[in-house]
Amino acid sequence: MAALSVGADRLVARHVGPPIVEVIDDPGRWCAVEVAARPEGLLGGTANGAAWASWTAGLRPPGKFEIPADDWAVLRLNDRLYYRANSSASAGAWIDHRTTTTDAGVAAAPSIRLCDAWIVAPQDIDRQRLPQILKAAADHPRFADLERGTNLAAIVCLHRFSARRPAPPDAWEWAVVLACQGQGVVNFLVERRRYQSLELIAPARFRQAQGDLQPAGAVPMATFGSLPAPEAAGWPRHELGPFLVLQELSPPPDAEGGTCILTGGPGTNAYSAMTRWSGPQEILEPR
Repeated sequence: MAALSVGADRLVARHVGPPIVEVIDDPGRWCAVEVAARPEGLLGGTANGAAWASWTAGLRPPGKFEIPADDWAVLRLNDRLYYRANSSASAGAWIDHRTTTTDAGVAAAPSIRLCDAWIVAPQDIDRQRLPQILKAAADHPRFADLERGTNLAAIVCLHRFSARRPAPPDAWEWAVVLACQGQGVVNFLVERRRYQSLELIAPARFRQAQGDLQPAGAVPMATFGSLPAPEAAGWPRHELGPFLVLQELSPPPDAEGGTCILTGGPGTNAYSAMTRWSGPQEILEPR
């Protein structure tokens, strides 16, 4: 006998598409999923904020449930979505009704954290890995400290240490930076992950910086933290929400390239790594 349970990815990018909510229950049971922008929205009623309930289209066997596009267009505007599963012994009525979270306990219902996310990668196939990378990042123990704030943003950047091409898989890594606005501070979680397995290469760094997140394009270059090399200011730049990515992965043989991820507002240098034709891989600890 399987106990009724429900689960979903903990961190989801708004633009990627609706998250999958998976329900596990006994064979022969009929299920539904409720998703709401506020815990009390799981109790029904339009006064409790945006919500969606799959049972409005009938009950169905346990499995994977996806929020319809029209409902997702409204729900994704929120910072967080709460959810629970319902189960019935009948497809046509609530008989032996069970829920994963009781009406009295909806404040403790599991939730999905939504974020604005961007990926800087040279290949389309790499861009399709964004949901996997965010899922791995949210599994880190310090994510709970980070996500308490508002306006969670994520940047995922593929860095290549060697300028030689083709470069072996161990010459690539994913740089993942999550930033979330607290009260007068910005919380950061910075991770380095292996290109293929997504395993952590080194312990993730959790840090705070005074200030407020701002669009990177609105922040003068002089206010950002120290750059990994003098020529970094001239590297191709990507202004993505609160992140400024300076990246040159194909420098001339007599020059250095690299990847530098800066954040608008605090001006924090979150990640710096060098790309060279020869020599060791180098990660520069931000100051």
